[in-house]
Amino acid sequence: MELCEVSTCLEKVGLQYMATVGLDGKPKVRPVQFMVEYDGKLWFCTNSKKSMYAELVKNPWIDLCGSKLA
Repeated sequence: MELCEVSTCLEKVGLQYMATVGLDGKPKVRPVQFMVEYDGKLWFCTNSKKSMYAELVKNPWIDLCGSKLA
């Protein structure tokens, strides 16, 4: 699947859930929304003051789940 197909799918789903590794080493899952595909990457919105940002800086590995009900 091409990246443009992934971004189209994420736009259709609307809301995704992102799993990160918390600063305490435990998994954290939060609702997120895909924003844009840019420069060959998928971009999501967060704020540098949020704990999710600090978690991603420390450990950039994530899982992403999205599901659209009919």
